Amino acid sequence: MIQANQRIAVVLIAMCGIWSASAANPAMPLLQLEQTIPLPHVKGGFDLMAADVAGRRLFVAGQDNNTLEVLDLAVGKSAKSVSGLHQPKGIVYLPEMHKVYVSNKDNGVVQVFDSKTFKPMTAIDFKVKANNIRYDPKSKLIYVGSGAGAIGIINTVNDSPLNNSVSAVCGDWGQSWLFEGVLHGRLKPRLSDRLIGFNKTGSNAETAFAC
Repeated sequence: MIQANQRIAVVLIAMCGIWSASAANPAMPLLQLEQTIPLPHVKGGFDLMAADVAGRRLFVAGQDNNTLEVLDLAVGKSAKSVSGLHQPKGIVYLPEMHKVYVSNKDNGVVQVFDSKTFKPMTAIDFKVKANNIRYDPKSKLIYVGSGAGAIGIINTVNDSPLNNSVSAVCGDWGQSWLFEGVLHGRLKPRLSDRLIGFNKTGSNAETAFAC
């Protein structure tokens, strides 16, 4: 969690230019502070963020404030504060679908907003706390960390839940790597296009379904 102190520092990186300059001058830092955007209306801390690169916007989970904050990076100020969330944690922005997904820890719901108007489109209820979320562009599925070691899956085409019974995962979708979170924090890399679910004892796989 990022502590706010009523403001958020936004670091923007021109990677190619900075990388080239840094290679020529090793003393030059790779990260440079570009702007600081005050958010006096936000109380408490932030959690995760998502960027709209083309639109120069930043979506920020105002975890303690129960809001989704939309920052306009072009002018360096708050563009909108969306209220009515319940300890928002993770954010996924899908520009091609004009949708923003926000997971809520308190009620286990993933809320979907129109990325232009920020009006609610729908909500997917996983019953228990929803935390980090990740998007797989190949399958158009969103994976939601839900409850104690479960993963919820959302089909973004129709925003319907597919399954919420498998163990924690993270993936490198470009290389089809899938990391299965089993017991005691062990990670097992598997080069696969299938997601394997484990029961809580960690003994054997209970379910397998195509991603």
